[in-house]
Amino acid sequence: MSSPVELIKEKLDIATVVGSYVKLERAGGNFRAKCPFHNEKTPSFMVSPDRGSYHCFGCNKGGDIFSFVEEIEGTDFAGALRVLADRAGVVLTRENPAERNERDRMFMLLADVTLFYRKELRKNTEAIAYLRKRGLLPATIDEFQIGFAPNDWHITEAYLRSRGYTDNEMEKTGMSIRTEKGIYDRFRSRIMFPLCDSSGRVVGFTGRVFNSDDPAKYVNSPETPLYNKSKILFGLSLAKAAIRETGSVILVEGQMDLIMSHQTGTKNSVAVSGTALTIMQLEMLKRYTDKLLFSFDSDDAGLAAAKKSAIPALRMGFDVRAIELSGEKDPADLILESPEKWNEAIRQSKHIIEFFLAVLQKKSTDKRTFRLAVEKDVLPIVAAIESRIDQAHFIDVVATFLDISRDAVYEEVKKTALGDTNSPIIHEKFDAVLPLKKTPATRREAVERKIKGVILWQQHASAPLLNADEILARYKEIAGLIIDAEEAEKNALIYEAEAFYDGSLSLQKSVDDLLMSFEKEILKEKLVETMADLRKAELLHDSAKALQILNECNVISEKLNRMNTSL
Repeated sequence: MSSPVELIKEKLDIATVVGSYVKLERAGGNFRAKCPFHNEKTPSFMVSPDRGSYHCFGCNKGGDIFSFVEEIEGTDFAGALRVLADRAGVVLTRENPAERNERDRMFMLLADVTLFYRKELRKNTEAIAYLRKRGLLPATIDEFQIGFAPNDWHITEAYLRSRGYTDNEMEKTGMSIRTEKGIYDRFRSRIMFPLCDSSGRVVGFTGRVFNSDDPAKYVNSPETPLYNKSKILFGLSLAKAAIRETGSVILVEGQMDLIMSHQTGTKNSVAVSGTALTIMQLEMLKRYTDKLLFSFDSDDAGLAAAKKSAIPALRMGFDVRAIELSGEKDPADLILESPEKWNEAIRQSKHIIEFFLAVLQKKSTDKRTFRLAVEKDVLPIVAAIESRIDQAHFIDVVATFLDISRDAVYEEVKKTALGDTNSPIIHEKFDAVLPLKKTPATRREAVERKIKGVILWQQHASAPLLNADEILARYKEIAGLIIDAEEAEKNALIYEAEAFYDGSLSLQKSVDDLLMSFEKEILKEKLVETMADLRKAELLHDSAKALQILNECNVISEKLNRMNTSL
């Protein structure tokens, strides 16, 4: 009987899976795209349906559908298995919790406690009434798995213990706090919002205080082996499809903002949940879209958060826009009042620079105050724009707003950019992790690389088009060498060979031409070396040696002439 992994691979084609995340273009028998794992302008990411694998020549990442989903969803193998099993319609049997490894048991614990909180919410009419007053429908409450933690110091602990979980597991998942006297529940008398990874598994919680004198309005799970707040975006697992479909993502600040946005149909929304937007979160969003719409408050704190988030996003090549809300309302309140007003605000979104200029102009009392505010808050954003063409456009926009010369704005932007060397510049980060593409030192090496790739390709092909042994024999006859390469390099050579052959010509003819070109390049190099030897012999007045070398030069030249006339 086939394993779930084998069944999934039988049912899902890698080009279909990868193509649901990135735009693929056909390249011979393969597909290519801009790599979703690093920032690039020229496509270097190849997908081979025949081998069921992918490889990027820029960042050297590669593998099968499982490693692709792990990487692009930011999950582990178990998470990728779940995502692909759902897509393939393969049923994964539920194992005994005692037989699962530690990490899987942590996921199981959080799934169990999520169900426990949901059941407790159904018992609490006041909490349900509060959620309904905020505008949440029963279906929405179920979709986001919202629950309630009772006002008890040990009720969650007792429930989890009854399910077979240990005190150490409760503490490690952040559900319990340990003291000298023992452990107690972290969340008490709180409406519970599960935090999920990109594949939809619960990794932690945000608890909003309810009917309690606890001064902390929100309590979040601590950092755990499963929950890293820098990587989690609330609602991403439910928003991915809509983000890809609409080509944009809306970023809101709070859970209720996000939930109400989804409920009203704007499902391409995610929330930062009260934390600053991180580089890791931006990198996750970059896999789905290049267009980012902020919906932050227009007060000073909201503007500061928008600026802090916009600068790294622009450096990563995002098209960053801002949604302006009327009446100092947050998205949840505006949607409750009128979903159409929220949709209209989205349609009227402005580029982040135009948004800042409009807001600062309203807040400023005179021209000088406005210009100083623009210098402080807007020019760093202009300096962060990756596209020089786009940057030039917004330098003109700022100059028009300030009624000053374009050159003056340009000089200030340049000073701002040069003075920003201590900030975590995204491009420096990419440059540090992306190896430079190796350029062959000579034409001979470039041709030889293609020949090696064709040989390896045909050796590993399920239905080879040519006899690889015959090509190898001709190659060795010319070069007197054997193919010696690391496994990763072999894979790269195969991908290059498949991309080289686009099907427009006979592969045999292409290989024959490559072998002839290779032999010609070797002869040219040998002729250069032999001519150098001839000059040395002449300088040493060794006429016998010079005559012998001259004859060798003539033989090589004649062979090259015959090859050229045979073309």
